[in-house]
Amino acid sequence: MEADDYSSFPFIKPTMNKLELADALIQLKKIGAGKDGKSATANQLIGNLLYNTSILGYYRQLFVMDIDNSNGGKYDFWSTDRSTPYQYYYKNFTNTTFIEPDNFNLAITYYKKALETSANNEQKARVLFQMASAEQGKYYQYEAKNPSKVSYSDPQYSEKSDAYQKNLDQIKNQKYRTYFAMLKTQYAQTETAKSLMGSCSYFSYFMK
Repeated sequence: MEADDYSSFPFIKPTMNKLELADALIQLKKIGAGKDGKSATANQLIGNLLYNTSILGYYRQLFVMDIDNSNGGKYDFWSTDRSTPYQYYYKNFTNTTFIEPDNFNLAITYYKKALETSANNEQKARVLFQMASAEQGKYYQYEAKNPSKVSYSDPQYSEKSDAYQKNLDQIKNQKYRTYFAMLKTQYAQTETAKSLMGSCSYFSYFMK
């Protein structure tokens, strides 16, 4: 992993408390309303924070009211249809003690803004990979809400389980690979894409 270049945003410090982080996000959102390269990067950074504090992120513990990062609901994709199942999160603050599940569409929205305003193909390739990662989160949420209903006692357990998995794979490739496909067809020759193929085996497989 390589750290993003924050030189254009002096208000982003190596270490920040949550108040400073919130203030930095407000400033990034204002800058992101523009139409230049700096606004593209601002929106990309907001998308990064939303993704990296989700269940799939390196900092999923950041917005959790928990003693430490050892366990808890932040490691689970909830299968409930409730819009607010979490007890320990306060990232999407509401007037109750619960909040919404990770909203990967929100991260993708900011990534889209970055993609639309960036004129740099290397940056676009990286943004598309980040969008693909968020889209993968949407697939995991779908999978959690649609578990296999095949009973272990079913004499055709293996056949039905294979059919269930085949259907999941088909849905994944048809509905949740949008940004991988764009990266493959439009930006495969970028140095960013080539580097990602060396560091992400799944992306390397997809590019074949």
